[in-house]
Amino acid sequence: MWLHMEGLGPIRFHTLDHVLDLRIEGPHDSYGMDMLGHVTVSDAPDEFPLAPFAGSKVASVQHIRQRSIDSRVGFQATFPAGSVRILALADDLVVTATGLSVGWEDDLDLDPLDTDPSSEALLRVLSDQTPACRATREAVLGGGVCRIGDGAVPADALAGTYAVRLELTRAKEIKTIGLSESVAALSNYGDRPVRLGSVDSPDGSWHFVVFLAADGGSLVACTGVRQIGPDSAKDHEEKESMTSDEQELATFGSGVDWSGVRERVAALRDAPFAEKVFGARWQGSGHDFLLEPPLSEAELTEVEEQLGVILPSDYRTFLLEVGAGGAGPHYGIFPLRRDGQGWHWLEHRKVRSNNALLGKPFPSAEERARWAEAVNAREPVKDSFSDEQSYLAAYRAWDDEWEKLNDEMTAGAVCLSHEGCGYYTWLVVTGPECGTLWKDLRACDGPLQPLPAAGHRVSFSEWYLDWLAKATSQARGR
Repeated sequence: MWLHMEGLGPIRFHTLDHVLDLRIEGPHDSYGMDMLGHVTVSDAPDEFPLAPFAGSKVASVQHIRQRSIDSRVGFQATFPAGSVRILALADDLVVTATGLSVGWEDDLDLDPLDTDPSSEALLRVLSDQTPACRATREAVLGGGVCRIGDGAVPADALAGTYAVRLELTRAKEIKTIGLSESVAALSNYGDRPVRLGSVDSPDGSWHFVVFLAADGGSLVACTGVRQIGPDSAKDHEEKESMTSDEQELATFGSGVDWSGVRERVAALRDAPFAEKVFGARWQGSGHDFLLEPPLSEAELTEVEEQLGVILPSDYRTFLLEVGAGGAGPHYGIFPLRRDGQGWHWLEHRKVRSNNALLGKPFPSAEERARWAEAVNAREPVKDSFSDEQSYLAAYRAWDDEWEKLNDEMTAGAVCLSHEGCGYYTWLVVTGPECGTLWKDLRACDGPLQPLPAAGHRVSFSEWYLDWLAKATSQARGR
């Protein structure tokens, strides 16, 4: 469903299991979808619950919480002449001005709409100081996701980190705003402590970082990094020529609200049927619904600097707000930790992400098939060798070539989870498929393939929130 809100423009309402996702979108005509065929976009009929309130101002907004799953599933908008509820119930979008059946109505509570202290604090220090400040302020006012970290980092240390990030974004032709100016401002600020704030634009296309004085009361610097591909003279032309699938990938996984997720996962430990959730308590082990502590903004910056990549937006915010790994799909999410060798994922013993290859684009299926065919063609033939030792030496060299190729097959991707039986889930962090999840079936001579879904690529947030909704139902015996 689309609504046009004065000051915001068209807003798309989309359901993802029990989650109601709202995004500011551009207007468009009718379109096609793989799973629904041709979709016609037209004005709502007079009997549509929202139609009587067209042109009215919203007097108040309240969250709607579904008590049985302890999750916010929508909101109630109150107008001078009445109210309307918009909800995601069992993956259906429900719009009603007259209430629901008794079974549903008894399971819903109204909560006050939270005011975000982070957004208020950022608006106090952001004005028209620089173009980056103006863009960040607009993102906050438009409903972007805001955060302010608790800790502080010396400004000159951050200057070094963001100088590296400046070089990375230039090398990859990623558009930034105010980044070089921020590096200079941080360097000039010396060793005084700085707090980090961040804002994701409502459409997910920009990630802004705000550097604040230690007391949070004044601005040191502000910068933004574009999240939708390289900037070039052809950028607008290329976006106009994108297919609908490519445009969906461009803002993949952005604008996710992780609030309450960590608490919902922890609550499942005491649920009556928690052991029925796959991977939670398997043969005395499993993730047991435990999560690693979240990373700080400074730690995540260090991770990205070391790895030479900017992580997908929804996985990045998961690391900051939910945890650095632990409870999740299958046997859980491999934790991201730092030791004497730096940051790395504590993965299964049989598979490793090659951090040295994370900056390379994730290869296409055609590239992988071509590489495999070329290596297979070089397999040593025993009859071609005069003795067994020469043949074995050649075969070992060929086998080593295959091992190297296996690493190249997952360049630009991180192994996140073990499904069992040697099957794994990978998150792409570099290249056109950035932000998408892939299933690794190579243990049974199968392919690397996108996670199965109804006609679309799967993002980290969709994957995780879908698991959480299903785990909640299983653990509570529904």
